[in-house]
Amino acid sequence: MTVSAVLRDVPAMEEWLWRGGPRRWAVAFGFVGGLLQIGVALAVYESAVGVIAAGLIGWVLFFAVAKVGGVPGWRRGEALALLSPSDRVAVIRAVRNGEPVPDPRLAPSVRAFASIVMSAAEQEQRQRWKFLVLPALSIAVAVGFTVAGSVRLAVYFWAVTALSLVGWLRPGSAGRRLKNAAEAARIAEDQITRPGDASC
Repeated sequence: MTVSAVLRDVPAMEEWLWRGGPRRWAVAFGFVGGLLQIGVALAVYESAVGVIAAGLIGWVLFFAVAKVGGVPGWRRGEALALLSPSDRVAVIRAVRNGEPVPDPRLAPSVRAFASIVMSAAEQEQRQRWKFLVLPALSIAVAVGFTVAGSVRLAVYFWAVTALSLVGWLRPGSAGRRLKNAAEAARIAEDQITRPGDASC
């Protein structure tokens, strides 16, 4: 599977992260952290060395956090371990969209993976308050820099605040995953118990 195909296909990207395990997830998470740190550095430092150093420090810190925290729950599970990459993409897509998997032999994997996704979504719904921490901190820092008169840093942190709030306020994200995974599990059960007679 080519890189361009992965970038165009979210389930393919999720499979790519899953296949790489905790290390690949930590590298990707660290890359995002490095970009955030570079944004701060561009607002603070005038030298390229300072910007690069800040980016590397951010990458290391976010990498360490991801390694300690582990891979998100929806990317774990033996349900996908024995499948080929293309089959994993098919299973992830079915669970993500709440639709039948094209190949009925993958129905047991869909049912098992849907259970993992539902568990992770339910946990996210119970702990949704945690996702407010980043926006709250960003707002506090942005207000501080605004009051202090540091325009570049204030603009940067208000932008970070806006991005973090978009994720937190996005309506029904966990609920939608829970609903789609439950529907995929129901369809997979039909494919298993009544082959050729599963409804969409």
